Amino acid sequence: MASMLSLIRGLNLSSTLSALTCLSCAYFTARYWAKLRASLCSNVPSRSFVTDGLVEFESDFLLGFKEDVIVQEAYFNKAYDIVTIIPLITGMCSYSISSLDVALQLLSAEGHRELLKDRDLNQVLTQWGENLFASNGDMWKRHRRVMAPAFSRKTYELVRKNALSIYEEMLESEGRAKKSKFTVDRCDEMTHRFAFLIIGRCGFGLPFQWNSKTPTSESGDCNALKPVDQTISGSEAALQPDVEVETIQEGLTTVMDRTNVILHFILPEWATWTWVENYMRKSAATRARELNEASHDDQDDSVTLGRQDVFTRLVSASEGLNKHSLTLSEVIGNTFLLMFAGHETTAMVLAETITLLALYQDEQEKAYQEIISVLNNNSDPSLEELEKLKYVLACFIEASRLYPPGPLLTRIMPEDVVVRIERPTPANVVLKKGSSVFIDMVSIHRNPHTFPDPDRFKPSRWADLPDHRYTTFGSGPRACVGRKFAQIEALALLSSVFRDWKVDVVLRDGETREEYEERVMGSAGMPGMTFGVTGEMKLQFTRRIPQP
Repeated sequence: MASMLSLIRGLNLSSTLSALTCLSCAYFTARYWAKLRASLCSNVPSRSFVTDGLVEFESDFLLGFKEDVIVQEAYFNKAYDIVTIIPLITGMCSYSISSLDVALQLLSAEGHRELLKDRDLNQVLTQWGENLFASNGDMWKRHRRVMAPAFSRKTYELVRKNALSIYEEMLESEGRAKKSKFTVDRCDEMTHRFAFLIIGRCGFGLPFQWNSKTPTSESGDCNALKPVDQTISGSEAALQPDVEVETIQEGLTTVMDRTNVILHFILPEWATWTWVENYMRKSAATRARELNEASHDDQDDSVTLGRQDVFTRLVSASEGLNKHSLTLSEVIGNTFLLMFAGHETTAMVLAETITLLALYQDEQEKAYQEIISVLNNNSDPSLEELEKLKYVLACFIEASRLYPPGPLLTRIMPEDVVVRIERPTPANVVLKKGSSVFIDMVSIHRNPHTFPDPDRFKPSRWADLPDHRYTTFGSGPRACVGRKFAQIEALALLSSVFRDWKVDVVLRDGETREEYEERVMGSAGMPGMTFGVTGEMKLQFTRRIPQP
């Protein structure tokens, strides 16, 4: 028996070694073939590398093969404007772009070239319905035609008013209004709640509250959230059937959780938060009916209803456009797009801006002096006054340069497209029809050829530049439609915070500011649906003495 077991073990070992040998031969043969294809087929005068299908290509911070000498030289050291990605065995070549000039050549010409967004990569964003971000061609033009008017001067005024109000609510609710000093353990949690309330009020027209939970009882249990405009029976929430009453505020918080977004995409419809989607559909239908009833008056419908939120304006703009109208599903899809794009992205950049200004005290002082000069301690600045805060806005843009919330823009070439490159040598190159192009926003915005001293926080890079030069919001006809919305939101919060408080980082024992920056701000990735700092941004706020 023992000899038989030894024979079996020997056979298993021999079989295993043979299988590994075969796999190794196949692997290296495939790599050789891919590199041969690269040398024979690549039409781009740039370095090429082969992907094994094991690494998801995303950006400087996310690439898993930095140790590759070719990639290190060509891509991370920015020696080449374009890097060609060769599939292991078969398939189209792809291109990664780390040059702002090449990216602008592509994005600025999208209007007539109609570069295509990859539907497969954007499926997670269409689970609630077709929307502006993921659509192409005529569908995108129709969505843009309806979406653009929803972001009007009246919308920005609504953002200003609510942002200032939420800031005061935050101080009162957290018991900080009368304090001379307080500490925030995670700045990103504070800004996420702030941005969520902005989207709730200005995006949906729902009166969300900062202090949404009642105080904790002695048993440690928290009572339900305060009711807001509407409540929904918990029996409609498939995952929480034991909850008797679910408020829409808590429901949207649940739906917007980064993990739940993925779960909603993966799980079958009956197993996810369909009750929230049903609520939004009923709300859209109700507002459409109210708008139709109000249309007998010769007034703007949303004004008649006393509403200026984006959701109402979307429904209003969609009504009466005939063939250009959005369907109910598309209204919902664009509304949820606004929720995700306008919530997590803005929240992350706000947290990073506040933390970077806490690190760079000289830059914080410049921002503070501008705030005092323009606002003169006014706690209710007008929209026009906020728009004069050019240096404060530059701080926000610079933070989004260092940590672009949308790290990767993907396009599929509908035809052969010629672009001009400068590195390694000036040349015209052709991006082949059907190939995918990855516009790496992290690599582009840390490219020393465009941004000298790229890893340093320098808001002055953006001073006095026109809005269309703020490339962190994209460029060309498909630039972010909510750019101004985010900017006003940021200016209102940042001007209020730095008018009232001097903010500093909280160092560990024996830690220097440089070490804090490396430990906290040097840790970046995809903590949710967007790219940003993953380190713990712990800050201390000390009340300023108002200047006379």
